[in-house]
Amino acid sequence: MDAKKTLVDLLDRCFANFGTRTAVRVLRPVEGGRQWRYEPLTYAELRVTRDQLAAGLAANGLKKGKRIGILTDGGSEPLLVFLAADRIGVSAVPLCIKSPDEILVHSIEHSGVEVLVVDRKGYEKYSQIDGRLDQTPRIVLTEGEGKDVLPWEDLMSVESPVPDVEISPEDESKILYTSGSSGLPKGVIQTHANIVANVEEVWDALSPREPFRMFKSVPDYHSMGILNIYYPLAKGWILDLARSPDRVLSDIRLSEPEGF
Repeated sequence: MDAKKTLVDLLDRCFANFGTRTAVRVLRPVEGGRQWRYEPLTYAELRVTRDQLAAGLAANGLKKGKRIGILTDGGSEPLLVFLAADRIGVSAVPLCIKSPDEILVHSIEHSGVEVLVVDRKGYEKYSQIDGRLDQTPRIVLTEGEGKDVLPWEDLMSVESPVPDVEISPEDESKILYTSGSSGLPKGVIQTHANIVANVEEVWDALSPREPFRMFKSVPDYHSMGILNIYYPLAKGWILDLARSPDRVLSDIRLSEPEGF
């Protein structure tokens, strides 16, 4: 394995080699009913979507070295933010929506995120604490309407190219916050090299088969949740997403994965 790879390098191999293969499956409601079914996104489609989001983030002022927060109850948007942020040298900070207000205020201010991506539940949670923040991030809302927010659709419709950004393995990719059991949570920086090393360490540990369908069972704000995303995508496998961490047990039945 090449120790000089970045996360962008890791996934570009699969984008190039497995364009027509399914990369991610997302649960969507069946029209006219109460049932849900998985809908696929190919590696080629994932790359286009990643680059659309990366262009939108860059056009809205996010440059290399800046940080973007994520406060959602699941969905596919956190995964897309991770990949797009990697592409332009921005660090992603996933936060737990169930954290106490004091913890969220600390994590948002300590990390210095300039943009915070929220879904409806995340927006409601953020509305409870925004008055306590010294510096308020710009809010991107993935669904519905809100006051002084940038709709996700607008972010994805920016007509500009992705800026050419030089990314190195030592660049910051994520900040994960500890549980705070012994005080306020501490931010742990993960570089591209850190996550690539984690992926390569378990490269053949699960299965040598290709493709392989894997279910994402761990939240984004856990280190294993990060590995749950990059490992299967770096392998060229299929990654099934749960609707939220609270729906893992029900959604895994719909996925019928080969591993998780």
